Amino acid sequence: MVMAQRLITAIPPELWASEYNGTPVWYQVYHFVYFLDVWFRMRYVSGDRSEMAGSYEERMPKEEFAAEVPAELLITREEMQDYLTKIHEKTLRVFRAMNDRKLGRPLHRGYGYRHMDVLAGQIRHVMYNLGYLNGMLRQHGLPEADWVEA
Repeated sequence: MVMAQRLITAIPPELWASEYNGTPVWYQVYHFVYFLDVWFRMRYVSGDRSEMAGSYEERMPKEEFAAEVPAELLITREEMQDYLTKIHEKTLRVFRAMNDRKLGRPLHRGYGYRHMDVLAGQIRHVMYNLGYLNGMLRQHGLPEADWVEA
């Protein structure tokens, strides 16, 4: 979460509202932040959004990344930082409830995806997007967001 916060801070306002490779920069950030919200939760019930940290889902195109983002749509850096803070608080609760046994269990009965799969998948997803966006910063001659060693 710290690396994502640093990335959001590193993107200047004029770049935040611009497009990179045909996608609004803020939307690329929203994409990976949103899926942290979707995947890190206490219960996995299809369609249940009650544990969401307060996403901006109602403002987004229904088919994420399959539709063009309306030009008037924008989530500010401040809104994104606030959203990420809420997700961080939620994920702390999720991780405090995690143990070795739970990591190996399926998310719910009849579903092969396990809690460890969620963890590994989201690490991979976040790191890809952080790298992608750091590359964008470098391409614009800006310093990239600092990496955090755990």
